[in-house]
Amino acid sequence: MAIIGGAIFPLLYGLLAESINVSNEATAALATAKTGNQIAYLMLLPAYLMIFFFAHKGHKYTSWSRK
Repeated sequence: MAIIGGAIFPLLYGLLAESINVSNEATAALATAKTGNQIAYLMLLPAYLMIFFFAHKGHKYTSWSRK
């Protein structure tokens, strides 16, 4: 996670995962619900897609502005 946000994404990930786990416990949906850790990984998906883009195509661009 250090690549995609350093100090921000881990905190948001933990907050989201913990709030989902607390919600599951409050509604007694522990047996059938996904855990907060599983769902919170979806928050990181756009950042990983951007890393994937730069690994395959983005590094070839010399300029991002159109002239």
